[in-house]
Order: sequence, then C-alpha cells, then structure tokens
Amino acid sequence: MAIDRLRKHKIIKVIFDTSILLTPFEFSINIDFELEKLLGSFEAFIPTCVIEELKTLSEKTTGKKKRNANAALKLVEKYKTIECKHREPDKALIEIAKKLPKAIVATNDTELIQKLRSRNIPVIYLRGKNRFVLEGELR
Repeated sequence: MAIDRLRKHKIIKVIFDTSILLTPFEFSINIDFELEKLLGSFEAFIPTCVIEELKTLSEKTTGKKKRNANAALKLVEKYKTIECKHREPDKALIEIAKKLPKAIVATNDTELIQKLRSRNIPVIYLRGKNRFVLEGELR
C-alpha cells in the first residue's frame, strides 16, 4: 500500500502551495493532523514566493478572503521557509520538488496538480472537503 511505503521513509518533506494553506480556514481542516494521518512524520516547507502571494491576497482582498489570507500567514510562521527568486509560485513548487529528496507538493490548484502529474511529482490535494489524498510515488 502507498501509505505503508511512505512511512518507511524517515521524514517526508511537504511543500505547501497557497491554495492548501487557505484550506483550514475554508473547510475547517487541521492540516497538520490530516497530513500526519496520511504520511506519519513530515516536515513542511513554504517557498517565499508563496508567502508573498499570501501577503498580496491579504492586502488586495476584502472580507473572508482577506481573513483567510491573514490566518494562513499566521499558520506559515511555524513552518520552514525556502528562499526562492520566483515570481510564479507554480514554477517554484515544481523546481523545489525536483531538487528536494522525498518531497511532495500539497496543493488544491487543479492546473498545478496536472503539471505535477505530468512530471511524476507526488502531490497531495483535498478530496471532498474533508480529507487529503496522495497521488504518486516518492523518489
């Protein structure tokens, strides 16, 4: 089973996209709990361009979107950041996942999911508003 194979790896690296960081505030999901259930131990990484995207959302939106972006910015404080020079988070996530051993990208962006699939990069996404699904194999 895919989950059993994953648990044999020491610590899995999960690279978060903006869309997945907004998930807890849109669907009342505890990201850490759900990922631990799926993967066992994991280490979360946030590219700096994703943080910049959250800041832009926080500054340029209103209402619920603004609140969710602000909450996501608080959430990312507990995760490790990866410095990147990208202006486009999708490219950063793909490049970082290729370079980082035992890395999985977590996203809800359907276009990015397709790009990751085409490059055989493992991806985690939300299914049915209440659970994460893993697709692909760790390298």
